[in-house]
Amino acid sequence: MKCYTHHTVDAVAVCRACNRALCPDCVTEVGETCACKNRCEERVTILNAMVVRNRALQQRLPVVSIFPGLLGVIFLV
Repeated sequence: MKCYTHHTVDAVAVCRACNRALCPDCVTEVGETCACKNRCEERVTILNAMVVRNRALQQRLPVVSIFPGLLGVIFLV
């Protein structure tokens, strides 16, 4: 796969926000993910924060995942 901007250079990453292939000159690390340098960093930061919040919610609310199953059993009975 080649870089979206530099069509002759091999890509080393894909932007988490826009899914463009990026070469070493075009990529920047944002947390544990990659983004387009000077283009998508803010959006990737927001996406990363959303993932962290969702993981925290899943860990705090395991009962919510059991509820649909119990409701299904009640309707079957």
